[in-house]
Amino acid sequence: MKNLLSENMLRFGTKNLSEAAQRELVLKSVMQTINEYGLHGAVRRRLTEADAPSDKNAFIKADYAGQFDDAYKLGVKNKPDTDFDNPGGPYVYQSDTSISEATTILSDLFKVLGGSDTSDAQAVINVLKKINMKNYYAILWKVRYGSSFKANNRFKSNFNCLVDYISKIGIDIPSSTGTGATMGPIGLVRNIFIDDTLYNWINSSMLPKYNTSEYVGSIPKY
Repeated sequence: MKNLLSENMLRFGTKNLSEAAQRELVLKSVMQTINEYGLHGAVRRRLTEADAPSDKNAFIKADYAGQFDDAYKLGVKNKPDTDFDNPGGPYVYQSDTSISEATTILSDLFKVLGGSDTSDAQAVINVLKKINMKNYYAILWKVRYGSSFKANNRFKSNFNCLVDYISKIGIDIPSSTGTGATMGPIGLVRNIFIDDTLYNWINSSMLPKYNTSEYVGSIPKY
């Protein structure tokens, strides 16, 4: 077998190279090792499943009353109720591809939202259309608890659900779901200028069926 670049680096050292040249050599060494030993699949899997929960992880059924009732009716896989204090809710892993699909969807969402506010509701909707029963709970876990998700979003924090994150990162959330009288004049004027395309789509999608926290209600404008 031919000598790997990493072996030559260990043998001859890199002390006469600049820091930039050393970094380049290290990167080439890593890539050569991956190619030499056919590790592409393993590397991709490690990147995809970074900070992923185990296949035994499940949400608590009683986060609040009725949160996952519709999910049960849809046939979502749930952890058995073996613990009175922690009744079993939906498993994070609904299929073998749950985590990889969740990672891809969140990555696409980051690209659409970017690091600043956006009003491109249709672009967000196009990403959300990829969510289904098999990958939603992996997405929810990452949004709530994932360290990679926390590190990569600009708030450096976790969120209660996906809509909570989207509304914080760039899409205005309505001032109130009540009437003009209850939201006040400022809220009423504010809501006139809010694009309700995204919220109307979310409410009519399956997201609230998977988790009622994803329901946002229509935007009252009068």
